[in-house]
Amino acid sequence: MSTPKYSGTTGLTHEEALVFERAHHDATAISLPGVSGPVSDALQPFLRRQPAGIPGLSEPEAVRHFVRLSQWNHGIETGFYPLGSCTMKYNPRVNESLVCLPGLAHLHPDQPEHTVQGALALLHELPLRQRQVLWLRRAATFTEAETAQILSIRPGTVKSQLHDAEIRLRELLQKSSDTWEAKIR
Repeated sequence: MSTPKYSGTTGLTHEEALVFERAHHDATAISLPGVSGPVSDALQPFLRRQPAGIPGLSEPEAVRHFVRLSQWNHGIETGFYPLGSCTMKYNPRVNESLVCLPGLAHLHPDQPEHTVQGALALLHELPLRQRQVLWLRRAATFTEAETAQILSIRPGTVKSQLHDAEIRLRELLQKSSDTWEAKIR
């Protein structure tokens, strides 16, 4: 008796035509104002000699197509994903508020230390406890209770310290951004 073989793609057969296969020439999802009158001599070299070959779909067809494609991806909002033990956390939503701040948004976690000295300097302007809470909650992704236990403080203190740290960091980023803009003017 043979052992059944299991494929990693079971249940993942998705049938969706490519957008170019679905397209038809008379539809368009956008409407741009046409050019009225003659085109200037400076723009003549940029005129198309033949159609661009962009697929023609109506707006609802384009939206439906890309929504169907997006539903094939697993998302943290759409299903359970067992991530392992509490030491193997991955929760990008927790980190969103901080890493989207101007001045931090374009930093990469693997950047060499010498290229992020400005961000490190801002973090070092925070009081020690706020830095500790910020690091444990946002970078190491410990829960509020775990952070409180590690630092021997109450969970409510973790919450208030984190809140104060993020507000202070925003203020420092704004101040440094204003200073930088004043220097380059």
